[in-house]
Amino acid sequence: MILSNIRASARLVGLVVTTLILLGVYYAVSAVKPTARIRIVKLWHRLACRRAGLRVRVSGAPVAEGAAMLTCNHISYLDISVIASRTDAIFVAKDDVAHWPCIGYLARLVGTIFVERDGTRARSQVGVLAGQLARGNRVVVFPEATSTEGWSVRPFKSSLFEAPFSLLTGGPTLVQPITIAYLGGADGRPLTARERRQYAWVGDDTLVPHLWQVLRRRGAEVHLLFHPPVDARAFASRKQLAEYCHAQTARGLVHLTRTHVNRSAPAVGGRRFWTDWQDFPAFAYLD
Repeated sequence: MILSNIRASARLVGLVVTTLILLGVYYAVSAVKPTARIRIVKLWHRLACRRAGLRVRVSGAPVAEGAAMLTCNHISYLDISVIASRTDAIFVAKDDVAHWPCIGYLARLVGTIFVERDGTRARSQVGVLAGQLARGNRVVVFPEATSTEGWSVRPFKSSLFEAPFSLLTGGPTLVQPITIAYLGGADGRPLTARERRQYAWVGDDTLVPHLWQVLRRRGAEVHLLFHPPVDARAFASRKQLAEYCHAQTARGLVHLTRTHVNRSAPAVGGRRFWTDWQDFPAFAYLD
C-alpha cells in the first residue's frame, strides 16, 4: 500500500513536471516552427504512457500521410495517449472532456474535435470532421460512442462514417480500423478480469480516483493493432463501412487476446525483453 502510493505520487509529479516543461517548449516553438508542435505532442503522449506504467506493443502501421479516418474501440481515456504516441492524428471526443480540469485545456490546445451526444447535431459534427479530412489530416474516432471493459467491441455508430463520403475530392479517403487491448501486467502475464477493469473507464468512474489507481499499479502491456486502411469509396454506404470497421476491430481483439495468452503461457524462464523504445536504459530514470 505504502509503496503503491509512493509510486503513484512520483509518477504524478513526473507527469506534471513533464507537462509544464513540454508546454513551455510547445509555445516557444509554435511561432518559429509550427510543424515541430506535432513532435512535441507525440513526445508528451509517449512520456504520459510511461508515467502511467503503460508499455505499448504495436502491430501494423498507422496511415502517415494524407487524409484518413482512424476508427478504434474504446476502453479508457488512456487510449488517447496510447494511440497519439504512435500517430499525429486529431481526436474526436465527447464535449464534456473539454471541461475536464487540465486535460480539457490540453485537448483544446492540440485541436481536439468535441462532439455532442445530441443526435440533432450529427450533421454539423460530420461537417467539422469532413473539414479536417479535406485539409489532409488524420482523425481518430471511437464509434462505439462509449467506453467498455474491453472484452468485446460494441456495434459502431455509423453517423460519423458519413464524413469520408461527404468530401468532394476525387482522390481516395482512407479509413483505417484500429484495435486496442489492455492484456498484460508489468511482468507480461495476462491481466485478470479485475485488473483489466481497473484500466477501463466505465460506469460511474470519476477521473481523479481512477487515474490515481492507475498510477498506483505497476503497469500494463497495451496492444495496438493497426489494420490495413481501405478506401471509403469501395463501400456503398456509411453503415456498410461502419460494419466493416467493426468486424475488423472485433476480429483484431480476438487475435490479440489469443496471441498474448499463447505468448505468455510458457513464459516463466528468464528475463523478458521489451520492444518498446521507452524501455531502453536511457529512459530508466522515468520510472
